[in-house]
Amino acid sequence: MGNFEGSIPPEILNAFDQKHGFSLLIKGEAGTGKTTLALEILAKKKNAIYISSRVTPESLYNQFPWIKNIPKENIIDGTQIDLKYSTVSHKEAFLHAVKFRNMPDFIKLIYRKAEEIESPEKATIVVDSWDAILGSIVQEWERKNLVGYNETILAELTRQMNINLILIAETDDKSFLDYIVDGIIRIDKTEFDEKRIRILTIEKMRGITIKNFRYLFTLKDGRFHYFRPNLNIKKILDKIEINMKDIEDKITTGIEDFDNLIDGGFSIFSKTLFLIDDTIGDEYSFLIYPLMAEHIKNRKAVIQIPSMELNHNEFRDYFRKNYPEINLDEYYKVFTKNTFDEKNTLELNESIYELISKIEDTFNKYIKEGKTPILFIYGLDVLEILYGSADLCKNWFELLSTIKKIPHISIAIMKDNQESGRGIIYWMDYCFTIFKLHNTLLMYSKKPSTELLGFELKELKKSSIRLNLIPVL
Repeated sequence: MGNFEGSIPPEILNAFDQKHGFSLLIKGEAGTGKTTLALEILAKKKNAIYISSRVTPESLYNQFPWIKNIPKENIIDGTQIDLKYSTVSHKEAFLHAVKFRNMPDFIKLIYRKAEEIESPEKATIVVDSWDAILGSIVQEWERKNLVGYNETILAELTRQMNINLILIAETDDKSFLDYIVDGIIRIDKTEFDEKRIRILTIEKMRGITIKNFRYLFTLKDGRFHYFRPNLNIKKILDKIEINMKDIEDKITTGIEDFDNLIDGGFSIFSKTLFLIDDTIGDEYSFLIYPLMAEHIKNRKAVIQIPSMELNHNEFRDYFRKNYPEINLDEYYKVFTKNTFDEKNTLELNESIYELISKIEDTFNKYIKEGKTPILFIYGLDVLEILYGSADLCKNWFELLSTIKKIPHISIAIMKDNQESGRGIIYWMDYCFTIFKLHNTLLMYSKKPSTELLGFELKELKKSSIRLNLIPVL
């Protein structure tokens, strides 16, 4: 299963850390991750008790090996299945099996398990699933004439016994429970561009400030792990650990998970396209700036036509802060509408033919100076505004053909609604889409094909931060 760690949204953890008992209902269709979330919560609690109506303790340990910190005596088999065991180990397992005859038996069990807890920390009890327990021990007459009776007793029990109670429902239909529990979590599974997406929604959380009511999450390695929304990676760019590797005929991004997607790095002569959603703004600069800076640090040339959001002066400040000993102007040329007489800038011409000629001249200059391979980064959004979609596609391919024998790496940046997009995507070796969903930064690739990937920041020693890409599974 690996060393991947689970994580729980702070609103849920805060709810269970309150002084009084708390009841939580987790709703969702089959296979959405309800049990994994409940077990992830239990794994963070000292006095964890799990009552299962579906699987035996042994099956649970096999499926979720990371819950072995929960003692066997606290995993109660309520599967309602009468079995004959022949081995000693199975007989011991049977001692932990419970066959409830009625609802009072079940409530007494919860009461007894809560009373057994001697430590100051509250017991946290999971019932998986409430529907199955209710369906197997509550009579038809009781369901019709005593609606909500058992649920009310359970809710009151959490308060009187000061315990945390998690009830898992097998559907997301509204029931009497919705009105009496302290918190409600709904879990959904959907698709985006044929990629799986998992969503946790906080519908109610009594007594807790809800900063984010919706989270995307993954079940990678069988763990529940949420993605932090509203990440602004650009603000902490200086703290991100950049681990460039020296690989022949490749340049690496410095982000190990990203490099793994492209066979270790961008190959010489490769063409890459980043499709940027309108919701991103300039946040994707955390991928571009370190790549440019490390390339120049290695005394290789960078030619840039900045996209609408990226400011070459901002990159200049970033580079000089990190590498003050290197003369940036020797290795960096920018084509922009406003040059302000800067040494390393050239003006974007009114004619695309003149622009292509200048770019060719700049390439040839760097070849003579031995500053290859050249990193060529250009914003197709700016070029389409200046020259139109038709002229851009026709003449840009001519430029790429002209420089195709010059050692370089080409990276294009384009908005996903640009007219020139279809023709250009066809010629690319790699194509990545970066967008936001529910304030969460995501990425996926069609060339090569990948799952949906979420960006994750992991704090390391010495105040540095590693940027990881986590698949949404």
